[in-house]
Amino acid sequence: MMASTFASRFAERVLWRPGLDDAVTAGLCRFFFPLSRAWAAALAAPDAAHAAATLGLEKVPGSLTRGLPLLHRRLRDYRAATDTFRGALFAGGAGGDIVNAATLWDRAAFSLIRGHSALTTVPLLNRYPAIRWEIASVENVEARHAGRRADPAGAFVLPQPRPQIEVSAAITRNGRTERWMRTTSPVLGDEIWAHVYEPAKPGIRPTIVYCDGLFIESELRADPRDCLALLVASGFRVVRFEAPWHGRRRPDGWFGGEPVLGRAPLSLLDFFHAAPIEAGLWIAKTREIFGGPVALGGVSLGALVAETAAAAASSWPAENVPDGLFLVTPAGDLPRVALEGSLTTRLGFDRALAAAGWDEARLRDWLSLVAPEMPCAVPGERIVAVLGEADRLTHYDDATALLHRWGAPEENLFHGPQGHFTANLRLITDRRPFHRLWEVLEARRAVCAKADAA
Repeated sequence: MMASTFASRFAERVLWRPGLDDAVTAGLCRFFFPLSRAWAAALAAPDAAHAAATLGLEKVPGSLTRGLPLLHRRLRDYRAATDTFRGALFAGGAGGDIVNAATLWDRAAFSLIRGHSALTTVPLLNRYPAIRWEIASVENVEARHAGRRADPAGAFVLPQPRPQIEVSAAITRNGRTERWMRTTSPVLGDEIWAHVYEPAKPGIRPTIVYCDGLFIESELRADPRDCLALLVASGFRVVRFEAPWHGRRRPDGWFGGEPVLGRAPLSLLDFFHAAPIEAGLWIAKTREIFGGPVALGGVSLGALVAETAAAAASSWPAENVPDGLFLVTPAGDLPRVALEGSLTTRLGFDRALAAAGWDEARLRDWLSLVAPEMPCAVPGERIVAVLGEADRLTHYDDATALLHRWGAPEENLFHGPQGHFTANLRLITDRRPFHRLWEVLEARRAVCAKADAA
Protein backbone atom coordinates (compact mmCIF):
# COMPACT_ATOMS: atom_id res chain seq x y z
CA MET A 1 0.00 0.00 0.00
CA MET A 2 2.80 2.42 0.92
CA ALA A 3 4.66 1.52 -2.30
CA SER A 4 1.52 2.14 -4.33
CA THR A 5 0.98 5.51 -2.66
CA PHE A 6 4.63 6.47 -3.23
CA ALA A 7 4.39 5.50 -6.91
CA SER A 8 1.22 7.55 -7.33
CA ARG A 9 2.75 10.63 -5.72
CA PHE A 10 6.00 10.24 -7.65
CA ALA A 11 4.14 9.96 -10.96
CA GLU A 12 1.94 12.95 -10.18
CA ARG A 13 4.80 15.18 -9.07
CA VAL A 14 7.50 14.09 -11.51
CA LEU A 15 5.95 12.39 -14.56
CA TRP A 16 2.39 13.66 -15.03
CA ARG A 17 3.29 17.34 -15.32
CA PRO A 18 1.98 19.99 -17.77
CA GLY A 19 5.36 20.16 -19.49
CA LEU A 20 4.70 16.69 -20.85
CA ASP A 21 1.44 17.96 -22.36
CA ASP A 22 3.32 20.62 -24.29
CA ALA A 23 5.74 18.01 -25.63
CA VAL A 24 2.91 15.64 -26.60
CA THR A 25 1.01 18.42 -28.38
CA ALA A 26 4.12 19.45 -30.31
CA GLY A 27 4.89 15.85 -31.29
CA LEU A 28 1.35 15.20 -32.45
CA CYS A 29 1.14 18.33 -34.59
CA ARG A 30 4.64 18.31 -36.03
CA PHE A 31 5.03 14.58 -36.64
CA PHE A 32 2.21 12.17 -35.83
CA PHE A 33 -0.66 13.96 -37.59
CA PRO A 34 1.39 14.71 -40.74
CA LEU A 35 2.49 11.06 -40.71
CA SER A 36 -1.15 9.97 -40.43
CA ARG A 37 -2.05 12.36 -43.25
CA ALA A 38 0.57 10.73 -45.49
CA TRP A 39 -0.71 7.27 -44.47
CA ALA A 40 -4.29 8.16 -45.40
CA ALA A 41 -3.22 9.70 -48.71
CA ALA A 42 -1.16 6.64 -49.59
CA LEU A 43 -3.98 4.21 -48.81
CA ALA A 44 -6.41 6.09 -51.06
CA ALA A 45 -4.04 6.81 -53.97
CA PRO A 46 -3.46 4.50 -56.95
CA ASP A 47 0.27 5.27 -56.89
CA ALA A 48 2.88 7.31 -55.06
CA ALA A 49 2.66 10.25 -57.50
CA HIS A 50 -1.03 10.72 -56.73
CA ALA A 51 -0.37 10.44 -52.99
CA ALA A 52 2.35 13.09 -53.18
CA ALA A 53 0.06 15.39 -55.16
CA THR A 54 -2.65 14.95 -52.52
CA LEU A 55 -0.16 16.12 -49.90
CA GLY A 56 0.84 19.08 -52.07
CA LEU A 57 4.40 17.83 -52.66
CA GLU A 58 6.18 18.59 -55.92
CA LYS A 59 8.53 15.62 -55.63
CA VAL A 60 7.58 12.05 -54.72
CA PRO A 61 9.38 10.98 -51.53
CA GLY A 62 11.22 7.69 -51.87
CA SER A 63 9.63 6.28 -48.72
CA LEU A 64 6.20 6.96 -50.24
CA THR A 65 7.14 5.00 -53.36
CA ARG A 66 8.47 2.11 -51.29
CA GLY A 67 5.76 2.16 -48.63
CA LEU A 68 2.63 2.43 -50.76
CA PRO A 69 2.60 -1.21 -52.01
CA LEU A 70 3.02 -2.42 -48.43
CA LEU A 71 0.09 -0.29 -47.23
CA HIS A 72 -2.15 -1.44 -50.07
CA ARG A 73 -1.35 -5.06 -49.26
CA ARG A 74 -2.15 -4.52 -45.59
CA LEU A 75 -5.39 -2.76 -46.50
CA ARG A 76 -6.46 -5.79 -48.55
CA ASP A 77 -5.57 -8.08 -45.64
CA TYR A 78 -7.56 -5.88 -43.27
CA ARG A 79 -10.64 -5.90 -45.48
CA ALA A 80 -10.45 -9.68 -45.87
CA ALA A 81 -10.10 -10.10 -42.10
CA THR A 82 -13.09 -7.79 -41.61
CA ASP A 83 -15.27 -9.92 -43.89
CA THR A 84 -14.22 -13.08 -42.02
CA PHE A 85 -14.84 -11.41 -38.67
CA ARG A 86 -18.32 -10.22 -39.63
CA GLY A 87 -19.23 -13.70 -40.83
CA ALA A 88 -18.05 -15.38 -37.66
CA LEU A 89 -19.77 -12.88 -35.36
CA PHE A 90 -23.19 -12.53 -36.90
CA ALA A 91 -23.67 -15.73 -38.90
CA GLY A 92 -23.83 -18.12 -35.99
CA GLY A 93 -20.15 -19.02 -35.80
CA ALA A 94 -18.91 -21.20 -32.94
CA GLY A 95 -17.01 -19.65 -30.03
CA GLY A 96 -13.66 -20.92 -31.28
CA ASP A 97 -14.33 -19.52 -34.73
CA ILE A 98 -15.12 -16.10 -33.24
CA VAL A 99 -11.94 -16.11 -31.14
CA ASN A 100 -9.85 -16.98 -34.17
CA ALA A 101 -11.58 -14.40 -36.38
CA ALA A 102 -11.30 -11.71 -33.71
CA THR A 103 -7.60 -12.40 -33.22
CA LEU A 104 -7.01 -12.31 -36.96
CA TRP A 105 -8.91 -9.01 -37.23
CA ASP A 106 -6.97 -7.46 -34.33
CA ARG A 107 -3.67 -8.35 -35.99
CA ALA A 108 -4.76 -7.07 -39.41
CA ALA A 109 -6.10 -3.82 -37.96
CA PHE A 110 -2.97 -3.18 -35.92
CA SER A 111 -0.77 -4.05 -38.91
CA LEU A 112 -2.66 -1.55 -41.06
CA ILE A 113 -2.33 1.22 -38.47
CA ARG A 114 1.34 0.41 -37.88
CA GLY A 115 1.93 0.62 -41.60
CA HIS A 116 2.52 4.33 -41.26
CA SER A 117 5.98 3.51 -39.90
CA ALA A 118 7.01 2.87 -43.52
CA LEU A 119 6.41 6.58 -44.17
CA THR A 120 8.31 7.97 -41.19
CA THR A 121 10.63 10.16 -43.24
CA VAL A 122 7.81 11.81 -45.21
CA PRO A 123 6.84 14.31 -42.47
CA LEU A 124 10.44 14.60 -41.26
CA LEU A 125 11.76 15.73 -44.65
CA ASN A 126 8.71 17.56 -46.03
CA ARG A 127 6.30 20.27 -44.95
CA TYR A 128 2.59 19.99 -45.71
CA PRO A 129 -0.67 20.51 -43.76
CA ALA A 130 -1.23 18.03 -40.93
CA ILE A 131 -4.97 18.05 -41.65
CA ARG A 132 -6.83 17.81 -44.94
CA TRP A 133 -8.66 21.13 -44.74
CA GLU A 134 -12.02 21.15 -46.52
CA ILE A 135 -13.76 23.70 -44.34
CA ALA A 136 -17.46 23.93 -45.16
CA SER A 137 -18.77 27.27 -46.37
CA VAL A 138 -21.38 29.22 -44.47
CA GLU A 139 -23.80 28.55 -47.34
CA ASN A 140 -23.32 24.77 -47.13
CA VAL A 141 -23.90 24.75 -43.40
CA GLU A 142 -27.00 26.89 -43.82
CA ALA A 143 -28.36 24.54 -46.48
CA ARG A 144 -27.78 21.43 -44.34
CA HIS A 145 -28.82 22.60 -40.88
CA ALA A 146 -31.03 25.69 -41.23
CA GLY A 147 -34.07 23.65 -40.19
CA ARG A 148 -32.56 22.96 -36.79
CA ARG A 149 -32.65 26.62 -35.79
CA ALA A 150 -36.40 26.58 -35.19
CA ASP A 151 -36.18 23.52 -32.91
CA PRO A 152 -32.59 22.80 -31.78
CA ALA A 153 -33.65 20.08 -29.33
CA GLY A 154 -35.68 18.35 -32.04
CA ALA A 155 -32.48 17.10 -33.69
CA PHE A 156 -31.87 14.82 -30.71
CA VAL A 157 -35.21 12.99 -30.78
CA LEU A 158 -34.50 9.27 -30.85
CA PRO A 159 -35.76 7.23 -33.81
CA GLN A 160 -38.94 5.25 -33.41
CA PRO A 161 -39.09 2.36 -33.68
CA ARG A 162 -35.65 1.74 -32.24
CA PRO A 163 -33.23 0.28 -34.83
CA GLN A 164 -32.53 -3.42 -34.54
CA ILE A 165 -29.16 -4.07 -32.90
CA GLU A 166 -27.36 -7.35 -33.56
CA VAL A 167 -25.45 -8.89 -30.66
CA SER A 168 -22.74 -11.51 -31.07
CA ALA A 169 -22.11 -14.52 -28.89
CA ALA A 170 -19.73 -13.93 -25.97
CA ILE A 171 -16.14 -15.17 -26.02
CA THR A 172 -13.43 -15.25 -23.37
CA ARG A 173 -9.84 -14.31 -24.10
CA ASN A 174 -7.03 -12.50 -22.30
CA GLY A 175 -8.90 -12.72 -19.01
CA ARG A 176 -11.92 -10.82 -20.31
CA THR A 177 -15.34 -11.68 -21.70
CA GLU A 178 -16.11 -9.89 -24.96
CA ARG A 179 -18.99 -9.49 -27.35
CA TRP A 180 -19.81 -7.09 -30.17
CA MET A 181 -22.93 -5.20 -31.24
CA ARG A 182 -23.74 -3.47 -34.51
CA THR A 183 -26.54 -1.50 -36.11
CA THR A 184 -27.01 1.43 -38.51
CA SER A 185 -26.54 5.06 -37.51
CA PRO A 186 -29.94 6.80 -37.62
CA VAL A 187 -28.22 10.07 -38.59
CA LEU A 188 -25.30 9.18 -40.86
CA GLY A 189 -26.61 5.89 -42.25
CA ASP A 190 -23.35 3.96 -41.90
CA GLU A 191 -22.73 0.74 -39.96
CA ILE A 192 -21.82 1.37 -36.33
CA TRP A 193 -20.21 -0.95 -33.81
CA ALA A 194 -19.82 -1.28 -30.07
CA HIS A 195 -17.39 -3.65 -28.33
CA VAL A 196 -18.30 -5.00 -24.88
CA TYR A 197 -15.58 -5.89 -22.36
CA GLU A 198 -15.88 -7.19 -18.82
CA PRO A 199 -13.79 -9.27 -16.42
CA ALA A 200 -14.06 -12.97 -17.22
CA LYS A 201 -15.01 -13.78 -13.63
CA PRO A 202 -18.83 -13.66 -13.38
CA GLY A 203 -20.29 -11.07 -11.07
CA ILE A 204 -22.80 -8.27 -10.64
CA ARG A 205 -21.18 -5.11 -11.93
CA PRO A 206 -22.13 -1.67 -13.25
CA THR A 207 -21.76 -0.85 -16.94
CA ILE A 208 -20.40 2.24 -18.64
CA VAL A 209 -21.10 3.09 -22.27
CA TYR A 210 -17.90 4.78 -23.35
CA CYS A 211 -16.61 6.96 -26.20
CA ASP A 212 -12.93 7.61 -26.97
CA GLY A 213 -11.40 11.00 -27.66
CA LEU A 214 -10.67 12.68 -30.98
CA PHE A 215 -8.19 10.73 -33.18
CA ILE A 216 -8.18 7.83 -30.68
CA GLU A 217 -8.94 4.44 -32.26
CA SER A 218 -8.50 1.95 -29.44
CA GLU A 219 -10.37 -0.71 -31.37
CA LEU A 220 -7.57 -0.74 -33.93
CA ARG A 221 -4.69 -0.11 -31.56
CA ALA A 222 -5.39 -1.41 -28.05
CA ASP A 223 -3.59 0.24 -25.13
CA PRO A 224 -3.43 -1.75 -21.86
CA ARG A 225 -3.11 1.52 -19.93
CA ASP A 226 -5.98 3.48 -21.48
CA CYS A 227 -9.12 4.47 -19.63
CA LEU A 228 -11.14 1.53 -20.96
CA ALA A 229 -8.58 -1.05 -19.86
CA LEU A 230 -8.33 0.58 -16.43
CA LEU A 231 -12.12 0.56 -16.05
CA VAL A 232 -12.32 -3.15 -16.89
CA ALA A 233 -9.43 -3.88 -14.51
CA SER A 234 -11.45 -2.05 -11.83
CA GLY A 235 -14.37 -4.45 -12.37
CA PHE A 236 -16.62 -2.49 -14.72
CA ARG A 237 -18.32 -3.73 -17.83
CA VAL A 238 -17.42 -1.30 -20.63
CA VAL A 239 -19.33 -0.84 -23.89
CA ARG A 240 -17.02 1.15 -26.15
CA PHE A 241 -18.69 2.52 -29.26
CA GLU A 242 -16.90 3.91 -32.28
CA ALA A 243 -17.60 7.58 -32.93
CA PRO A 244 -18.25 8.92 -36.43
CA TRP A 245 -15.24 8.77 -38.77
CA HIS A 246 -13.11 6.72 -36.36
CA GLY A 247 -12.02 3.09 -36.59
CA ARG A 248 -14.24 1.06 -38.90
CA ARG A 249 -16.04 4.28 -39.80
CA ARG A 250 -12.97 6.02 -41.22
CA PRO A 251 -13.72 7.34 -44.73
CA ASP A 252 -11.23 6.65 -47.51
CA GLY A 253 -8.62 9.35 -47.89
CA TRP A 254 -8.80 10.47 -44.26
CA PHE A 255 -7.15 9.22 -41.10
CA GLY A 256 -9.27 8.34 -38.09
CA GLY A 257 -11.11 11.36 -36.68
CA GLU A 258 -9.58 13.80 -39.20
CA PRO A 259 -12.92 14.83 -40.80
CA VAL A 260 -14.14 16.16 -37.43
CA LEU A 261 -11.78 19.12 -37.89
CA GLY A 262 -11.11 18.94 -41.63
CA ARG A 263 -14.74 19.42 -42.70
CA ALA A 264 -15.80 21.74 -39.90
CA PRO A 265 -18.07 23.35 -38.94
CA LEU A 266 -20.42 21.06 -40.89
CA SER A 267 -18.66 17.99 -39.51
CA LEU A 268 -18.98 19.24 -35.92
CA LEU A 269 -22.72 19.71 -36.35
CA ASP A 270 -23.06 16.27 -37.95
CA PHE A 271 -20.80 14.62 -35.36
CA PHE A 272 -22.64 16.04 -32.36
CA HIS A 273 -25.97 15.24 -34.00
CA ALA A 274 -25.09 11.58 -34.65
CA ALA A 275 -22.91 10.52 -31.72
CA PRO A 276 -25.27 11.47 -28.84
CA ILE A 277 -28.19 9.69 -30.51
CA GLU A 278 -26.00 6.62 -31.05
CA ALA A 279 -25.01 6.77 -27.37
CA GLY A 280 -28.68 6.73 -26.40
CA LEU A 281 -29.27 3.62 -28.52
CA TRP A 282 -26.28 1.80 -26.98
CA ILE A 283 -27.49 2.70 -23.48
CA ALA A 284 -30.93 1.19 -24.07
CA LYS A 285 -29.54 -2.00 -25.60
CA THR A 286 -26.97 -2.38 -22.85
CA ARG A 287 -29.66 -2.00 -20.20
CA GLU A 288 -31.85 -4.53 -22.02
CA ILE A 289 -29.04 -7.13 -22.05
CA PHE A 290 -27.35 -6.58 -18.70
CA GLY A 291 -29.76 -4.55 -16.59
CA GLY A 292 -28.70 -1.46 -14.70
CA PRO A 293 -27.08 0.68 -13.67
CA VAL A 294 -25.61 2.05 -16.93
CA ALA A 295 -23.40 5.13 -16.98
CA LEU A 296 -22.26 7.14 -19.99
CA GLY A 297 -18.72 8.42 -20.22
CA GLY A 298 -15.81 9.38 -22.36
CA VAL A 299 -12.48 11.11 -22.65
CA SER A 300 -12.05 14.60 -24.15
CA LEU A 301 -14.22 14.59 -27.29
CA GLY A 302 -15.93 11.49 -25.92
CA ALA A 303 -16.73 13.42 -22.74
CA LEU A 304 -18.30 16.14 -24.91
CA VAL A 305 -20.46 13.47 -26.56
CA ALA A 306 -21.57 12.30 -23.11
CA GLU A 307 -22.35 15.88 -22.05
CA THR A 308 -24.46 16.52 -25.16
CA ALA A 309 -26.28 13.21 -24.75
CA ALA A 310 -26.95 13.94 -21.07
CA ALA A 311 -28.62 17.22 -22.03
CA ALA A 312 -30.54 15.70 -24.94
CA ALA A 313 -31.68 12.83 -22.68
CA SER A 314 -33.99 15.24 -20.83
CA SER A 315 -36.58 14.39 -23.49
CA TRP A 316 -35.65 10.72 -24.01
CA PRO A 317 -37.48 7.62 -22.79
CA ALA A 318 -36.19 6.33 -19.45
CA GLU A 319 -34.54 3.31 -21.08
CA ASN A 320 -32.16 5.60 -22.99
CA VAL A 321 -31.18 7.87 -20.08
CA PRO A 322 -27.85 7.12 -18.38
CA ASP A 323 -27.77 6.48 -14.63
CA GLY A 324 -24.51 8.41 -14.26
CA LEU A 325 -21.80 10.31 -16.11
CA PHE A 326 -18.05 9.72 -16.10
CA LEU A 327 -16.24 12.61 -17.76
CA VAL A 328 -12.47 12.64 -18.24
CA THR A 329 -11.04 16.04 -19.27
CA PRO A 330 -14.44 17.38 -20.38
CA ALA A 331 -15.14 20.78 -21.95
CA GLY A 332 -17.68 23.45 -21.19
CA ASP A 333 -17.34 25.65 -24.30
CA LEU A 334 -16.92 23.92 -27.67
CA PRO A 335 -16.29 27.10 -29.72
CA ARG A 336 -13.49 28.07 -27.34
CA VAL A 337 -11.95 24.61 -27.73
CA ALA A 338 -12.09 25.07 -31.50
CA LEU A 339 -10.65 28.59 -31.56
CA GLU A 340 -8.35 28.70 -28.53
CA GLY A 341 -7.50 25.10 -27.62
CA SER A 342 -3.80 24.27 -27.46
CA LEU A 343 -4.15 21.44 -30.00
CA THR A 344 -6.49 23.12 -32.48
CA THR A 345 -4.53 26.37 -32.59
CA ARG A 346 -1.27 24.52 -33.14
CA LEU A 347 -2.90 22.64 -36.02
CA GLY A 348 -4.10 25.92 -37.52
CA PHE A 349 -7.80 25.12 -37.14
CA ASP A 350 -8.64 28.71 -36.20
CA ARG A 351 -6.83 30.02 -39.28
CA ALA A 352 -8.49 27.49 -41.57
CA LEU A 353 -11.90 28.55 -40.27
CA ALA A 354 -11.10 32.24 -40.72
CA ALA A 355 -9.89 31.66 -44.27
CA ALA A 356 -13.27 30.10 -45.08
CA GLY A 357 -15.20 33.07 -43.66
CA TRP A 358 -15.90 31.85 -40.15
CA ASP A 359 -15.45 34.35 -37.33
CA GLU A 360 -16.10 33.62 -33.67
CA ALA A 361 -19.60 35.10 -33.61
CA ARG A 362 -20.76 33.10 -36.60
CA LEU A 363 -19.15 29.90 -35.29
CA ARG A 364 -20.74 30.33 -31.86
CA ASP A 365 -24.11 30.95 -33.46
CA TRP A 366 -24.05 27.63 -35.30
CA LEU A 367 -22.34 25.54 -32.64
CA SER A 368 -25.02 26.57 -30.16
CA LEU A 369 -27.04 23.85 -31.91
CA VAL A 370 -24.58 21.31 -30.51
CA ALA A 371 -25.33 22.31 -26.91
CA PRO A 372 -29.06 23.05 -26.75
CA GLU A 373 -30.23 24.84 -23.63
CA MET A 374 -31.65 21.81 -21.86
CA PRO A 375 -31.06 20.65 -18.29
CA CYS A 376 -28.81 17.68 -17.65
CA ALA A 377 -30.88 14.50 -17.35
CA VAL A 378 -28.40 13.06 -14.84
CA PRO A 379 -28.55 14.45 -11.28
CA GLY A 380 -25.36 16.20 -10.20
CA GLU A 381 -24.61 13.69 -7.45
CA ARG A 382 -24.24 11.02 -10.15
CA ILE A 383 -21.65 12.90 -12.20
CA VAL A 384 -17.97 11.97 -11.69
CA ALA A 385 -15.23 13.91 -13.49
CA VAL A 386 -11.44 13.92 -13.86
CA LEU A 387 -9.94 17.35 -14.50
CA GLY A 388 -6.52 18.84 -15.15
CA GLU A 389 -6.05 22.30 -13.70
CA ALA A 390 -3.49 23.12 -16.43
CA ASP A 391 -5.70 21.79 -19.26
CA ARG A 392 -5.45 24.31 -22.10
CA LEU A 393 -6.97 22.00 -24.70
CA THR A 394 -10.55 21.69 -23.39
CA HIS A 395 -10.04 24.38 -20.73
CA TYR A 396 -10.33 23.52 -17.06
CA ASP A 397 -12.24 26.67 -16.10
CA ASP A 398 -15.03 26.10 -18.62
CA ALA A 399 -15.39 22.43 -17.68
CA THR A 400 -15.49 23.21 -13.97
CA ALA A 401 -18.10 25.91 -14.50
CA LEU A 402 -20.33 23.47 -16.42
CA LEU A 403 -20.00 20.79 -13.72
CA HIS A 404 -20.90 23.31 -11.03
CA ARG A 405 -23.95 24.42 -13.01
CA TRP A 406 -25.00 20.79 -13.23
CA GLY A 407 -24.63 20.40 -9.46
CA ALA A 408 -21.76 17.91 -9.36
CA PRO A 409 -20.50 17.76 -5.75
CA GLU A 410 -16.86 18.44 -5.01
CA GLU A 411 -16.26 14.89 -3.77
CA ASN A 412 -17.06 13.69 -7.30
CA LEU A 413 -14.57 16.04 -8.98
CA PHE A 414 -10.97 14.82 -9.11
CA HIS A 415 -8.69 17.79 -9.76
CA GLY A 416 -4.94 17.66 -10.27
CA PRO A 417 -2.16 19.97 -11.45
CA GLN A 418 -1.93 18.16 -14.79
CA GLY A 419 -2.74 19.25 -18.32
CA HIS A 420 -5.09 17.55 -20.77
CA PHE A 421 -3.07 14.46 -21.62
CA THR A 422 -1.39 14.01 -18.25
CA ALA A 423 -4.75 14.17 -16.45
CA ASN A 424 -5.66 11.03 -18.41
CA LEU A 425 -2.34 9.41 -17.54
CA ARG A 426 -2.96 10.13 -13.87
CA LEU A 427 -5.63 7.42 -13.90
CA ILE A 428 -2.87 4.82 -14.26
CA THR A 429 -1.74 5.46 -10.69
CA ASP A 430 -4.81 7.14 -9.18
CA ARG A 431 -7.90 4.91 -9.29
CA ARG A 432 -10.04 7.02 -6.94
CA PRO A 433 -12.32 8.25 -9.75
CA PHE A 434 -13.14 4.65 -10.67
CA HIS A 435 -13.90 3.78 -7.06
CA ARG A 436 -16.15 6.81 -6.72
CA LEU A 437 -18.00 5.95 -9.94
CA TRP A 438 -18.55 2.42 -8.64
CA GLU A 439 -20.00 3.79 -5.38
CA VAL A 440 -22.30 6.16 -7.24
CA LEU A 441 -23.64 3.46 -9.56
CA GLU A 442 -24.07 0.84 -6.85
CA ALA A 443 -25.98 3.38 -4.76
CA ARG A 444 -28.19 3.91 -7.79
CA ARG A 445 -28.69 0.14 -8.07
CA ALA A 446 -29.80 -0.01 -4.44
CA VAL A 447 -32.30 2.84 -4.92
CA CYS A 448 -33.78 1.19 -8.02
CA ALA A 449 -34.02 -2.20 -6.29
CA LYS A 450 -35.83 -0.61 -3.35
CA ALA A 451 -38.26 1.15 -5.68
CA ASP A 452 -38.94 -2.10 -7.58
CA ALA A 453 -39.62 -3.93 -4.33
CA ALA A 454 -42.07 -1.31 -3.08
